[in-house]
Amino acid sequence: MPLTMKMFHSERGFSLIEMMVAMVAGLIVIGAVVVFTVATAQSSTTNIHSVRVMQNLRSSLSLIEREIRRSGYNQKALSFAGQCVSATGVCPISGFNTLAVVSATCLVVSYDNSANATAGVVDAGEFHGFRLTQKAGVGVIQASIAGNTAAPNCGADPGWQDITDPNIVDVTNLTFTRLTDSGGCIQQPTTLLWIVVQDVRVQMTGQWIDPATKLITTRGLDESVRVKNDVLSLTQPVGICT
Repeated sequence: MPLTMKMFHSERGFSLIEMMVAMVAGLIVIGAVVVFTVATAQSSTTNIHSVRVMQNLRSSLSLIEREIRRSGYNQKALSFAGQCVSATGVCPISGFNTLAVVSATCLVVSYDNSANATAGVVDAGEFHGFRLTQKAGVGVIQASIAGNTAAPNCGADPGWQDITDPNIVDVTNLTFTRLTDSGGCIQQPTTLLWIVVQDVRVQMTGQWIDPATKLITTRGLDESVRVKNDVLSLTQPVGICT
């Protein structure tokens, strides 16, 4: 009988209090795991959208940079060499020298395109613009790669196309600033022509708002782009040289 009682005492289970304590501890651990998993999933989603926002902005900036650098290209530029020997001589000036910051959110460039009619002449389809516009309350960067206007125009010219995806990024800022530098404006003593080095600062900011949490993911880019073709002008360009 004493042996039987001893075996029964050694095989007894947890008490109710011990089971409740164990369950509470287990729930705390499970809760912590769930919170960590949810946070990791949210962080992963945020990172994915952050990358997609940056990719949209970066691809747009890359296109804008290429167009700015090509601004002023003239297929007949070599024919100007040696044609201006003095202030009273014939000084041919390229018609593609205009790089227009039409407004803080719009830029128009032009350069010679071999596909168009006349080399060395600014033809229709050789204006290229970029602007920020609103579509259904979402900011979108648009491009007009073959503008038909006879002068820089950021509104009436047809053929504007979205280059950012409004489903991925809401562009909240696109700013073009012509960087002025007195050192970049030089007047030649013989020909009296002004040679101007041009730089344009491009700033853009985009965001994505999580529809569930309303958390905002914001990314921005800021680049200074140098135009490869310098401006030649008979007079000191207003608004470019300080």
